[in-house]
Amino acid sequence: MTSASQARSDLNRHMAELRAQPLPVRAKERSLGWTACYAVRPFALIAFAIAAAHWLGPVVAVSGAFLLLLAAQRAFQTLVHDASHDFYSAERARNDRLANWLAAGWIGMEVSAYRKVHMQHHTHNGSALDPEHTSMAKVRAEGGMAQMIARYVLGLEALRLVRKYFFQPRAGTKQANGRMARAIGLTPIAAAQLLLLAAMTAAGAWWLYGLWLYLALTWNPMLSRLRFLAEHPGEADATVTTRAWWLERVFFAPHNFNYHCEHHGWPTVQPYRLPLVHRHLRDTVRFFDAHPRLVATSFVGTLGQALNEGASPDGGKVLQK
Repeated sequence: MTSASQARSDLNRHMAELRAQPLPVRAKERSLGWTACYAVRPFALIAFAIAAAHWLGPVVAVSGAFLLLLAAQRAFQTLVHDASHDFYSAERARNDRLANWLAAGWIGMEVSAYRKVHMQHHTHNGSALDPEHTSMAKVRAEGGMAQMIARYVLGLEALRLVRKYFFQPRAGTKQANGRMARAIGLTPIAAAQLLLLAAMTAAGAWWLYGLWLYLALTWNPMLSRLRFLAEHPGEADATVTTRAWWLERVFFAPHNFNYHCEHHGWPTVQPYRLPLVHRHLRDTVRFFDAHPRLVATSFVGTLGQALNEGASPDGGKVLQK
């Protein structure tokens, strides 16, 4: 067996061990209050950005709006991910309607299109069939981290991402029905963008909308890619939880996304229950005592270590044998 195959076999075994652990009863409970709090958060950040642009000086307004709008988009992005696992409602059709109007449409996405790609990631995590997978080895082969970041910041990755998550043909759908479904999917996007433009223009800060579009096509997906590199290092089925500090939780992993090992173990557990699952695995069943390399301290630290040392192509840096 090759080193890559051995790494994948061992890491799959670790995930099987994880999923075999019993969960606390509360981990499976839904909370309308938490759902509402998560749903409102990005809108509050947008409101703060508009207020900052209206009341503060130009330098502070631009820098503050940049950070606030980016934080809002990261929250929306995470809500789209969570909605692909039925965050808003256990009833799929209701969940997707709410997700498109309350999250996906604001960043130009549609939850069912995202789910189509994302479920393949859960099924084929770390393999050649995983459409979301990347690795430091691939980043280095394509010119390195600085070049990757430059491509995102300059918008050179935008068209590829739009095609990947929105314009993929839907299997089993007739052409006419596909066009109608696409038009229906575009409605929340169009409505959300018009509302954003109207609110920002009414506040005398129309330029905020240009900043919003730029961030949606550049910095937001770039941070998602960097987060993926930290949480799924190597070429195997490695899925790492990152403790993270508060600023990383704002821009890399809002809504407890940093508890990623737990999420892959139980994708239907709602994000507000993931800290409970983490504490259960850490303190009660002592899972991470046996697999300490499945927990990292910070996203920046993990990425810095990968840059300084180079990640093993077989995912060995997160492998505990």
